[in-house]
Amino acid sequence: MQFQNSLNKKNVNASKTITTREGYKVDISSDIWDLPYSISASRLRLSKFESTIIREAVKRYVINRMVHTSTSSGRIVFNELVQVILPFINENPENIADVETLLIGAFEQSIAEAKSENRLWTLYRPISWYIWCEKNIPELGFSTGYARQLASMTIPGCSKGEAVRSLDSHKGPLDRSVELPLIINALKIDKSMEYRHLQEKTALALSIALGRNPSNLAYLRESDLSKLTPFNEDDPTYILKVPRIKKRNLNPRDDYQEEYLDPFYGRIIEQLIKANNAIKLTFDGVKYNSPDQRPLFINQAGNFSAINAYLAG
Repeated sequence: MQFQNSLNKKNVNASKTITTREGYKVDISSDIWDLPYSISASRLRLSKFESTIIREAVKRYVINRMVHTSTSSGRIVFNELVQVILPFINENPENIADVETLLIGAFEQSIAEAKSENRLWTLYRPISWYIWCEKNIPELGFSTGYARQLASMTIPGCSKGEAVRSLDSHKGPLDRSVELPLIINALKIDKSMEYRHLQEKTALALSIALGRNPSNLAYLRESDLSKLTPFNEDDPTYILKVPRIKKRNLNPRDDYQEEYLDPFYGRIIEQLIKANNAIKLTFDGVKYNSPDQRPLFINQAGNFSAINAYLAG
């Protein structure tokens, strides 16, 4: 009962909106949050947590991450908490009222599974959530002793790049002697001008040429491609300005890295930009006609979460 009384006194929904670190408004007045996330549609359904106490604790930490770190950070920790907590709750619905015991059980189960699969690093954010909650909102049902136990754990670093180094046949890189030549050849013989195919070919070409995170590609605009023909128009030089998504900028487009592209890949991008011209972009009464306003990869269906977040803000 004391947990519920505390919850009633400090309910996060007393505030209707928050401002993320990037300066975007997010409506938090309900249990469905649409995030202004550029890469893909992102809707957080807080109602997945049946316990109002756990739901409140998740909300507060997600808000903290979005305000002080980034929208993406809040989104990621929410998804990871869903994976850690919900399976145990679904298996033990009779304990839903005992928040402290329920959370400890959920973490113990997830930790045991992660250790057996050598992926303990995947629990870094959920563990940080529990420790943060015990420090800031212990009255909601977080054990001081268990938080100390979690804080004393040694969490190994992410095994970043391991699949590439190990040449894993499923998760590793393309075989440069067999697979990569076949893919490049398929690009060369594919003459389809269907819009979706042009987008797919451009994404594939850029992935081969740059090896970048898909987020880099999502932030590209038409104006980022430059074509230089100082000597021979038949053999131009293409330069692409690639946003630096892993810098601590508020906006990935605050900084770029220029990359030279093979003319073959540059021409594929040019075909997509030409096809983009047939698509009229208008939002909230504003027309987007300039190449520096138009994304290279246009989502014709629209990003409903980002649109809802914009309208709510």
